[in-house]
Amino acid sequence: MTQTSTAPVRIARRMPAAQRLGATPSIIGSYQPGTSIVHRSPVWLKILLVLGAGLCVGFFRSPLVSTVTFIAAVGWFTMSGSSWRTIAKMWPLLIALTPITAYHLITGNSSLAYAVPLGIAACVLFATTTTATTPLTTIITLLTQSTRRLIGEHAALVVGLTIALTLRTIPLLLELFAATRQALHARHVRATPLRLILPVVLRATGHALSTGDALEARGVLHDRPTRGE
Repeated sequence: MTQTSTAPVRIARRMPAAQRLGATPSIIGSYQPGTSIVHRSPVWLKILLVLGAGLCVGFFRSPLVSTVTFIAAVGWFTMSGSSWRTIAKMWPLLIALTPITAYHLITGNSSLAYAVPLGIAACVLFATTTTATTPLTTIITLLTQSTRRLIGEHAALVVGLTIALTLRTIPLLLELFAATRQALHARHVRATPLRLILPVVLRATGHALSTGDALEARGVLHDRPTRGE
């Protein structure tokens, strides 16, 4: 006589991407509702701050400008009411900036070795604060409406998606670095720069390809005919 198994049947559920990567959920770059002055600020102001910070540190490239921009970014982040643990989670940025600093030190330009990495860190902090206090749908809507009359509806949509994806990619890379580091730590493997960078590059490339396929499937990347055609 055969016995019927009474063991409960478990239904497999799709695991979130952050858990599949071996990372704990991260708030970096993810919208967090709030009532701070940064949350209530108009989205166009937040975008202008990100673009303005990038133009300032990229055009002047001086220690003074980078320092002032970084202080402003820290102040803007503080007013958003976000947890300072968010700053601690941005440690992979130090690994990415190390080659830049080393290059300028080797070439004998100590001022750029200080100004360039600090300026990049300020831009990343501005972008992280923007995406943490503003839904991406709001950013896309604003950019689409602002540029629709100049370049057309379809082109404006592409521009909005491009900027929104760029803002999301910065914290995504930090999440991938944290996930890779946690995976190496779980396997008791030393987290050397090469062991960190290579998996991050592969995962980031896979994410970019998946995003491109999704946009392609929805016809976002195709030119749409005008009404007169």
